[in-house]
Amino acid sequence: MTIEELTKEFERWRNNRKADKEPIPEKLWESAVELAEKISPTIVAKSCKISTSKLKKKMGLKSSVPKIQFNKISSPSRIPQVELTTSSGVQIKIY
Repeated sequence: MTIEELTKEFERWRNNRKADKEPIPEKLWESAVELAEKISPTIVAKSCKISTSKLKKKMGLKSSVPKIQFNKISSPSRIPQVELTTSSGVQIKIY
């Protein structure tokens, strides 16, 4: 299946579905995964107007966005540990 054919299949499904929240049929997901393995998940997702992260999840791939964990640390003083100033004059202070 080509990207053009798959895009038309998604358009046809969207035009004929009964409700906006109706889940994408598994057959369409399978076709999208198959094509994404050949070309690119990002290209397939954009062309078919589906979520790249959901497509990658269906493919068994991790999202390219790393998960960030923040830890609160206590500082005995209120002296900034890091100070940043942008070219427009905005100041950011991290204690």
